[in-house]
Amino acid sequence: MFFNTKLKAVRIFFRGITVAAKRNEASNRLKWILVTLIGCVILDQLTKWMAIAWLKNQPPIIFPGNLFRFQYAENPGAFLSLGSQLSDSMRFWVFTVSVGAVLLACLYFLIKERQGDFFQTLAFSLLIGGGFSNLLDRIFRNEGRVVDFMNMGIGNLRTGIFNIADMAIMAGIGIILVRIPLSQEDAKRK
Repeated sequence: MFFNTKLKAVRIFFRGITVAAKRNEASNRLKWILVTLIGCVILDQLTKWMAIAWLKNQPPIIFPGNLFRFQYAENPGAFLSLGSQLSDSMRFWVFTVSVGAVLLACLYFLIKERQGDFFQTLAFSLLIGGGFSNLLDRIFRNEGRVVDFMNMGIGNLRTGIFNIADMAIMAGIGIILVRIPLSQEDAKRK
């Protein structure tokens, strides 16, 4: 009887540790999500503020070989100015309301979905953080325009003008594209 009571106590103790570890894992995941989201927004908004202060109404700052330049631009459209020709009201509904709803849905999924690994969590946090920071521009800046200020390329082959939020979004997409085949390989092995 005494031994069974001790065994029960040990089982309860280890079950408690397991539950606490799972809670701690969820807590750490939520911390990573918040740090990534807040970090993306702060870094992007800070660099946009610097671009407005130092680059607006100034000629581009070109680095040797013209591989990289800082060049101020305000983008009324999405990536590479897609949709910039839409009317103001259509851009508002597509780029502010719709994107805001999609970002909230993704954030809800990210917080509620607990099966994702670190890389999935990081990828979606980068996507949401970058998207949310650009959404803040659309809501609070000049007529729904996003501040862009970086450009890369060789000769006439150049990227569009982009910002830190765009880099976060692209990094998130890159992680997802690399991770999908690796996840499929892991699933096949099991």
